[in-house]
This record gives sequence, C-alpha cells and structure tokens, in this order.
Amino acid sequence: MNAVLRLLLFVVLSTASSAAAAPDKPVPTPEQLAALAPMRVYLVRSAHAGCEPNCPEWIAAQGRIDAQAVKQFRAMLRTLGTRRLPVLLNSPGGDVEHAYALGRLIRQNGLDVAVARTVFEPCDPAAKACRKKQPNGVLRGSPQTFLSVCASACAFVLAAGSRRVVGPWSMVGVHQFKTFNNLYKVLRTYRVTMSAGPRGPVIKRRLVSERRIFQRTVPGKTAQRHYEKSKRYFLDMGIADSIMAMIADTPNSDVYWLTPTELTNTRLATEATEASQLVGIAPPQTAPASPAGAAVPTGAAPPSTPSVAEPPPKCGFFDGRPIVC
Repeated sequence: MNAVLRLLLFVVLSTASSAAAAPDKPVPTPEQLAALAPMRVYLVRSAHAGCEPNCPEWIAAQGRIDAQAVKQFRAMLRTLGTRRLPVLLNSPGGDVEHAYALGRLIRQNGLDVAVARTVFEPCDPAAKACRKKQPNGVLRGSPQTFLSVCASACAFVLAAGSRRVVGPWSMVGVHQFKTFNNLYKVLRTYRVTMSAGPRGPVIKRRLVSERRIFQRTVPGKTAQRHYEKSKRYFLDMGIADSIMAMIADTPNSDVYWLTPTELTNTRLATEATEASQLVGIAPPQTAPASPAGAAVPTGAAPPSTPSVAEPPPKCGFFDGRPIVC
C-alpha cells in the first residue's frame, strides 16, 4: 500500500467559500473547472496584431498538475536554453509532490509567474487537427485573466515565481489536503526447488513473475507531516506562514478564495497587474466613450479605464450571481 497526496480544486463551490473572494472577482463555474484536463505546457507567441517581428512569448501551463506536467516543463526549459520566459498558469490543483517539483524548477530558473489562461488562436493545440492550422508550427495566443484560477496545489507553483502576478480578475484558492491510499493485491509466482543438505532438505524459491490483479483507491487521513512539509516549502519560497491557517481552516470539499489584501499579506502575489503586461502586451490606453449628452462634472476626474485587457464576460458568475449566456 502506498499513499498519494493530492490537492485538487473540487467543483463544489459553496456560498461560504465564494464569500471569501473579493466582491469584484468572478467565480468560475463547476463546468469550467471540470473541463480542465491534465496539464499541458506550451511555448506561445502573442497573437497581438502588429507585434511582429518582436512578438512577446511565454510558457502556458494549463490543467491539473501531475508527473507529466513536470516532465513537460523540464523539456520546455531544455528547449528554451538560456531564455527566461514568464509562465502563465491556470490550474485547479493536482498532485502536491509534483506541484513542489514544478515550483522548484520555476524558482531555480528565476521565472516570473502570472495567474492567467492562454486563449489559443485559431484553435486549441490539444485538438488533433489544430497543429495543421498553426503557421510554421508556432502556437499563437493571448493572455486572458477572466475565470483564471490557481487553486489547491497550484498555490505551491505560484509561490515559486520570482514575480507573482495576480490580476483583479484572477482567483487564488486554498483548502485542506486530501490523501488517497492505493490498495493493491498482487499475484506472485515462484519456482520452488528442494535439495539435500547436511541437516536435511533445503528449500529455495525464486520469483518468476508478478502481476497486479486488484487495485482500489480509498480516501485516507492526511498526516501532519504533510502540512509541516508544505509549511517549510512556503517558507523557502518567501511566503508568510499565515497561509497555513487558511489551508487548515478550510475543508477539502470547500475552497478559500484569497482577497487582494490576503494575497499581498501572504506574499503569494507581489503584483496586482494584468498578465498581459507581464508578457509585454500593453492594455488599451483609450478611455471608454461617454454616453451621448453625458457630461463630466466640473472638477471631477474622468471615468477610469479598466485594467482588464479583455472584453467583459458573456457568461459565468460575477459577485456570486449567475450571468446568463
């Protein structure tokens, strides 16, 4: 029997957990979280019009964290050589030990991390037919922060960034660990031989084959040593140990969404800017047009330009209320 510690964002979001988020942040729908497949790591070039020949590039890491995510990331670093590109991270969590490994790779290479989705153009590279639509095999995309999440084990990856960027539309959540015990039944076949010895028969056996005939995964109790290990990891990354209270006080079936103040106080976020600025894409500078006949009062400041570089959402949740598609 061996134990596997996984920290995955469950798709059950209660009213209490949503209340922990800032009121101006969207809450991802269960359908959107459930759609996140195992993590894929891509090199992406900006699809921003007119940026050639110097379009910004970044590493897109999206999906559940597992062993393959770590292997893909190592391969990406080998491909990039001495280049140090920012990482755009969108993940509901996954395996804790692999999240540690992924985070240490990021810290060792001095990479910046932002919580953001990469929207690929003209299609998602995970689709089989998509590669044929990518000019010269180059993946194009744009960073989007609406409904971007970094929850559960993903927090360990975010913590490793040299710069940790969490914009006003991104969500960072934590909760207690959950341990799964893998129970196995194994059928072993031995070759048994018997020979005469000075004190009687000598019996020897040699393993011929081994086959797993049964496997079951059952929830188990998380040992305190796992929390102690995560505390040491956070301290190594420069994160305040106050994050551990948020983890310990939130059941695994729930999620505690950190407010902007908590992100700053725990140092999980070093900047509250948009991911597009981290990768080198400037947000629109033009202010929205005023309605016809509307006037700005004398001495008042003009309407502020939102920092979000993407269009407003058409569906999902905002301030805990559903937005109908």
